[in-house]
Amino acid sequence: MSQSHSAAFVAFYKRLFAVPLFWKIWLVCLAVLNLLSAYLLIGDSRGVIILVALTTGAVLGPELYRHFGYTRILGLMHLPWIPMTYLLWAGPIPTTVVAATVIQATVVLNVLCLGIDTIEVIRYVLGNRAEVGTPPQA
Repeated sequence: MSQSHSAAFVAFYKRLFAVPLFWKIWLVCLAVLNLLSAYLLIGDSRGVIILVALTTGAVLGPELYRHFGYTRILGLMHLPWIPMTYLLWAGPIPTTVVAATVIQATVVLNVLCLGIDTIEVIRYVLGNRAEVGTPPQA
């Protein structure tokens, strides 16, 4: 795919938001929990690391899309989530029940997401390089 960075950014996010309802809910849950975790940990270095990892992934996605299209290799956009998720899991648990629950739910969802991404990237490496999903209607 040969498009400008800005065109790839717009095309990627249009394609991303054209997924079926289940996956939209999944994406919203991931975004909300990760952002809420960053907010809850903002006084801690982990809060900054979460924001950096989320931003890096949000930039990697369109760049991968620009080069490979909407294929399974897009799972690589979540590579920065590996250290982020580890730090959430290994770090001290907040003392409030709500904050602790949010952090634990974020870790669970991130691990599931990384598992799905791993399977998708392996499928890509093994030769399944077709575009996934249906493109949005113009």
